[in-house]
Amino acid sequence: MIQIKKITGELLREMDCESLSCVNLSGANLCHADLSGANLCRADLSGANLYRAYLYRANLCRADLSGANLSDADLSGANLCRADLSGANLSDANLYRAYLYRANLCRADLSGANLYRAYLSGANLSDANLYRANLSGANLYRANLCRANLYRANLCRADLCRADLCRADLCRADLSGANLSDADLSGANLSDADLSCAIINWNSHDLISAILLQHSIDVEKRMIADFILASRNMCWKDFMRIEHKEKQWAIDTLKTYIVDGDCHPHFLD
Repeated sequence: MIQIKKITGELLREMDCESLSCVNLSGANLCHADLSGANLCRADLSGANLYRAYLYRANLCRADLSGANLSDADLSGANLCRADLSGANLSDANLYRAYLYRANLCRADLSGANLYRAYLSGANLSDANLYRANLSGANLYRANLCRANLYRANLCRADLCRADLCRADLCRADLSGANLSDADLSGANLSDADLSCAIINWNSHDLISAILLQHSIDVEKRMIADFILASRNMCWKDFMRIEHKEKQWAIDTLKTYIVDGDCHPHFLD
């Protein structure tokens, strides 16, 4: 017999089983439940209400949490490897150092969530709402962030190497010190994003154009930034052949974004 109690100690429900692994809790009301350290591996929690639940270091590996209400929940250090959190409400949830390897967070609401140093390598965050989320130091290697809302998100020192940020909204996001090498930023909104000390993907027309636009103070400078964005078939060798009075300004501006080991074009040395 397993007893599930609220954080306050009040009995929430009893279950005639020895473990919560593989149990069916779909649609269950577990509001304010204390499930800290519980083994919920492969459990079905789809559509469950876990509002403000305490799931610190819980094992939710491969759990079905699709559509679940986990708003304000404490999932710090939780194992959510390959968990299905599609469409889940994780707004303001604490996912500090949570393990979310290849988790499905498609269309999930993670607005205001704390994902500081969370492991999200290979996770699906397409169409997710990460407005003002804290992803500082998070591992997002090869993560799918296509069309994700990252407006004002904190991605300081985050690893976004090879991440798919196609059409993502990164307006006013903090990308300082982030690793953007080989990231796909096609169609991404990078207006007013902080790219200081970031490892740049020097083959991204969108990123190079966004950097130059941030420093454009007149029409001529803006024209060269727009030209780079529009000429997606152009390589750096082609760029060096063009004649434009602001070409040297563009080169000097880009030089300020060089960091050690970022594979920048040799002509910027």
